[in-house]
Amino acid sequence: MGLMDNIKKAQEMAQQAGQGGQGNMSPSAGDVEYANLAMKLNQNYLTDDAVNAYQPAGRFQIKADPDDTSKVMLYGQA
Repeated sequence: MGLMDNIKKAQEMAQQAGQGGQGNMSPSAGDVEYANLAMKLNQNYLTDDAVNAYQPAGRFQIKADPDDTSKVMLYGQA
């Protein structure tokens, strides 16, 4: 490999790095939805009563989405 080959390879690597390092890799719709939910929840903090109700080692009723069991809703104490 000559000097010009090394320069060309370095330019190609720099171009890929400018595109995220993985070519045209972009977040999935699920990733975007999760990020949006996290930002929304971060902006809307729980009230003091709600924080006191949900303490570690507490027992709660929940309902899970049958299509995506990673999504649940708390229904209060069990």
